[in-house]
Amino acid sequence: MNTLLKTTFVLALMVCLTGCPANKKKSGARFEDRGARAAGVTQRQAQVGVTTVVYGVDQNGQYRDHNSWMSSVRRLISASIGEEYIQDVSQDGTNKTGVFLGAKLCMNRYQTQAAPTQAMVVVQVYDQYDVPVPIYLNAVANGGGYNASTGQVNVTFADNYGSIRLVGQVSGANFSGWMQFDTKVRANGDRDNYGIETLGAVYMNADQLFSCY
Repeated sequence: MNTLLKTTFVLALMVCLTGCPANKKKSGARFEDRGARAAGVTQRQAQVGVTTVVYGVDQNGQYRDHNSWMSSVRRLISASIGEEYIQDVSQDGTNKTGVFLGAKLCMNRYQTQAAPTQAMVVVQVYDQYDVPVPIYLNAVANGGGYNASTGQVNVTFADNYGSIRLVGQVSGANFSGWMQFDTKVRANGDRDNYGIETLGAVYMNADQLFSCY
């Protein structure tokens, strides 16, 4: 092997050796940047059961444009990780990807009341990675509540990064409604002024939703 070929081989090897860890770092950074929204999420997800699919549909029940859906998903998780770390996410929980929600309102479904501070929501976003992006929030003061006479639910969960809202209707044994969110601060500290948007539809057993943990 002449000197030129040896030099080329060494340079190529150096590029490989320095490049491979960079790829690992990119996937690792996804989980290092979760911030306060993931604190205690393992315990919380067991308490609420994060099994409800958030369907990426519009007000007419039609699937949203997938690019629009992914833009919303990226804004949702941008307070936890950089948007570049999220891959494709299904709109109906298929292919082991999707947005899943678990919530406990800790309220009496037969009594009108404000949302108590112990009410909580856990959202997990799954893409092709093995570990989901978790978001864990408690209800806040003046965060809405439940009207027993109309069956209307409007509860907001919030932290310093933004909020998640459950809006919908209890009818018989079921709750049907929408998950909305408002990301105010991204993981890198930048402000986000997009405002409140609706991610998708949520269908849950009412007793499960109103129970406590």
